[in-house]
Amino acid sequence: MAETGKDTKFFESAQALFCAMADKLGAAKAKDVLNYEKYPTYQDFKAGKYNGSFKISKLIEDSFAKLKVTGVDLEGSKNSIEEILIRDNDWYKSSINVAVKLIEEINQIDKDFAHIQSPDWQLMYFRGAKGGDDLMEHIDELFTIANKNDGRLFGDVNKWSPADIYFASKNAEKQIKNNLDTAKTSKFNLSNLNELINGLIDSGDLLGVSLKKAPDRVIIQKMNFQQSQNEKLLEKVKFLSVKEDGTDRDIQIYFGEREAKPLIKIRHDPHSDSLGASKAIKTEIEGKSARLGSLTSFGSAQPNRGSPGLTDLWARIDPTFARDLYNSFAKGADAYEKHIKEMNGEYAELVGKPSTTSGAVLKPLLKKNKASATVIEEVFNLNGQFTIARKTYKDVKSVIRVKPSLYEVYQNERIYYSKTDIVDSFAGMITDYFTEGRKVKDIIESKSASKRDIALQIKKNNVLLEMYKYASALSPKSGKFVIAK
Repeated sequence: MAETGKDTKFFESAQALFCAMADKLGAAKAKDVLNYEKYPTYQDFKAGKYNGSFKISKLIEDSFAKLKVTGVDLEGSKNSIEEILIRDNDWYKSSINVAVKLIEEINQIDKDFAHIQSPDWQLMYFRGAKGGDDLMEHIDELFTIANKNDGRLFGDVNKWSPADIYFASKNAEKQIKNNLDTAKTSKFNLSNLNELINGLIDSGDLLGVSLKKAPDRVIIQKMNFQQSQNEKLLEKVKFLSVKEDGTDRDIQIYFGEREAKPLIKIRHDPHSDSLGASKAIKTEIEGKSARLGSLTSFGSAQPNRGSPGLTDLWARIDPTFARDLYNSFAKGADAYEKHIKEMNGEYAELVGKPSTTSGAVLKPLLKKNKASATVIEEVFNLNGQFTIARKTYKDVKSVIRVKPSLYEVYQNERIYYSKTDIVDSFAGMITDYFTEGRKVKDIIESKSASKRDIALQIKKNNVLLEMYKYASALSPKSGKFVIAK
């Protein structure tokens, strides 16, 4: 079973638990004890006894005491670390892989972390949550203060550092807390925050880790430690192709060395629990095996805007196009809002309610009532197809036989307006932008490429770079962290 959003805190806490066990065991012994070939499942692992010297269940219990994971239990509830590890064996294996790799290579991240490779606990392990009074929440508070004082360069803390867990010494906890106390009454900014975090990394007191599921093998990659390393990584962000996917609601821009992942996906999600007109556009960056980051707004073509969205970043490279793109989207969003309002009134009348009925009242009524053949045909003819529970029908008679609810018909009509009002407002413009000029994979190095082709390719690459750097926390003022992937 794959992890869901609500499971995330348990997976991340499980990883912190195994890192704490590796800390206790030390580098020499961790690989032997944390071993899924010896212990294929978490149940086997917990029941094990290492060389007759200690019970692994005791190691688990004692290591959990070294965690600060707000709102997460080790065992004894439907949602707990152990329940997740039993349910998802790949995450059990991934937790072992990452913990062992980190303890083996942590001295390569910084030589001052070498002391952690000795047996016995050296650090505490944190996974933050709102309401927690601990190091990770204090870092979040410091970021909020620094980001505000720097004009809100980042939309959220994950664009500065996407660390899911932190290792920290008592010294790190103390320094972070002391700085938080003074930052509230000073002009504490992102440079001050990075100086603080970098100093604690350099002294072997603090490390933030961004986690990716790695049940087979794991690589530890340092991010923002050296500009030359970032430049090497960013060299691969070169435009290859652009296309709309089969739903007609995603634009996918491929970059790198081949036309597969990684890619940048721009999409609109028409879903709304309150039946409102959501205008949110998500720009997601997908790596070869995991999502690397995202933007949560379309922006408004302001290159220096705090919490920048898609067109704000675009405007840093091509302000004229970014402004035209935003204006087209704004008109489409207004049309979408108008259509949703009209739809809600019409569907309210179908269930015998006033056209002003709220979405909260209307939604359960639409779910309760079946749609008539006439209504089904009207909505089917908009798109020439109909989707129910992820199954797409190309024949209206088949849809009528299924007897969908009014809510299912309503959803299909929303999807239609999502495409025609929202997605069509930007999809064609973006596709034309990236397909303009000659298509050559390595056009800048091509001897036959014209100056215009080269200029267009550079511009395309730079637009993607702005999105990639920001969404993946590789901006100049992003913090240091490592990825375990």
